[in-house]
Amino acid sequence: MVTQIGAATAGVTQVVTSAADTMKSGLDSIRGTLDKDEEPTPSAPLIERKQEVVSISSKLFWMCKAHNRSRPGEFSVDAASWWQEFKEDPFNAVVNEPAWVVLFGYFILYILLILLLGLIFFIIAQFEEDALVPDQDWKSCLQCSWQSLTTVGYGTVATNGNVTSIVGTVAVIWSVVFDAIGVGVFYQKFSNASNKTRHILHSTHACICHAQGPSATFPAGLPPRFECRVHHLSDMGLVEPSVKLVMARFRSGQRGTGRVCVQFQDLEVANQSEIAFLQFPYSAMHFIDENSPLAEYLQPGAEGEVAKPQPTSSMARDHVEIICIVNGTAAATGSGCESRASYTSDTIDFGHRFADTLFHHSDGTLCVELSKIDTTEPEDTSALLLPQCF
Repeated sequence: MVTQIGAATAGVTQVVTSAADTMKSGLDSIRGTLDKDEEPTPSAPLIERKQEVVSISSKLFWMCKAHNRSRPGEFSVDAASWWQEFKEDPFNAVVNEPAWVVLFGYFILYILLILLLGLIFFIIAQFEEDALVPDQDWKSCLQCSWQSLTTVGYGTVATNGNVTSIVGTVAVIWSVVFDAIGVGVFYQKFSNASNKTRHILHSTHACICHAQGPSATFPAGLPPRFECRVHHLSDMGLVEPSVKLVMARFRSGQRGTGRVCVQFQDLEVANQSEIAFLQFPYSAMHFIDENSPLAEYLQPGAEGEVAKPQPTSSMARDHVEIICIVNGTAAATGSGCESRASYTSDTIDFGHRFADTLFHHSDGTLCVELSKIDTTEPEDTSALLLPQCF
């Protein structure tokens, strides 16, 4: 499935570039205030990777599983505490907690409600005669409490007084509301489309590959390309998955003491299909031609030779970060999901290509070797290859 460069690349997916002229002029003015020799100001990536390298068997077939990667693509800018998030958006704050936390918390809250209502019944029973029948001791109060809140109604203990009847009615209504909230939280938790993103695997590294020289198929040749890999591990596929590439860059000026300006620009995805076939290790590509926002960050090679792509010093100074965004719809729930990963100059291998992951097995079936999804290797300039799946 290794393909020689020369496959048709016409009709690439068009992605609208959203870089306004005012943003460009603003960024240029900031650059103008900087010394060209200024060292880059350290900064954290906008997107955290939050995933561990997976060691997978060298022989994996169609359905490959890996569950020890945590969800990638979390934004690194998040200063709010959980309590603050809960006050602003309680439902989503709870839903985003681990399942065992939600279950344990719901159980504890139910126990506390039973104890609270039982205590109220017990206090009322001290002042109202025949508040509960047949008994008014602490055990009977607790029994009436849990039967009311769970709406079981065995009839062994019942409210009899006026005040206890009113309190019992309010408690039953509140329990119905509490159960409805719990059902909603549990349904959203277990059907949450964001769970699908845990099965979307992003390569830990990206590549910027050599340009292709003139050939019979492409007399003008092909420019260097950026490439990263994505794979979906789950049996249940996504509906109409797509991949988008965005470049982020910012400068602070005056050695980190000036005004910060962050700019985002869409990178034109060079894949010929709008649908990303993530059942294979899928390569998302962007050709770095003269119109690419990445063009200014690659050193020009000597004319007439296949030069290894090299970054300019401004790539680190501008904190260039390429964000890979995977969008899709969970087939079971119809909810949209999104997974993100980013690549900086530290995680982009220049002049490399991804190692092959698709092979023919001895019985003729296709073998997917996911252990090499992150592996890159230097390109052979005498035989430049396109990705295996794009």
